[in-house]
Amino acid sequence: MSKPELSLVSIPLTEVQTVQINVGQGTIWCTPNGGALRVPPRSVVYWKCNHPFTVSFQQLGGADTPLPTLSSSGPANDVQSVQLRPSPVADSDQAPYYEYTVTVGGLVVDPIIIVDKH
Repeated sequence: MSKPELSLVSIPLTEVQTVQINVGQGTIWCTPNGGALRVPPRSVVYWKCNHPFTVSFQQLGGADTPLPTLSSSGPANDVQSVQLRPSPVADSDQAPYYEYTVTVGGLVVDPIIIVDKH
């Protein structure tokens, strides 16, 4: 009896986007584009900050696709990060879109993210 062969299928990333979370003088802001994102299928988004932070999502429309709250990780005195790989959207569904909230300590900012179908 022969052993079944395993094969790995690699799905290439379309795009990698990084959102830098900045904190200074009692204010929080995201760059580039004020943190607003448009995410094509098979993409990954990274949020990075020099402080511990969370990213939470509220879906505003489109196909029902909830996203979890993400908490940063990394050494306390180094860059903290989280990543998100949105699931593909069926052609028959409306692409979901979200407002996301970044929280650093008591500071909050809430840009928008749109997950594209194509």
